[in-house]
Amino acid sequence: MQKIYDSELKVLNVLWENGRMKAADIAHVLADDIGWNKNTTYTVINRCVQKKLITRMDPGYICTASLSKRRASEIEMRTILENYFEGSAVRFFLALLNIRDISKNEAKEMKRILKNKMS
Repeated sequence: MQKIYDSELKVLNVLWENGRMKAADIAHVLADDIGWNKNTTYTVINRCVQKKLITRMDPGYICTASLSKRRASEIEMRTILENYFEGSAVRFFLALLNIRDISKNEAKEMKRILKNKMS
């Protein structure tokens, strides 16, 4: 899977939040939220269609996300893991702990998840 750029994620987020939408409605949301003009939105939508991130149906230029938010996050996490941490989950986890403290509840949940993953 190709890299998903921030602009593409903005379009996908609108679709993940709202479901199937007309391109014009996506353009209105992004104009209100981040100030994009219609041409910018349509350009990004077309790029997403070419990359098979979005399916488009006519008439009405109806767009649907072809990729779930969960799958997109998995792709991004794998890319980050490989590009920045040489594939090491331990290095990734240590970097996470260096930038953000975790609560006791989060630590307990992580321990439970690791224990179940190892079983």
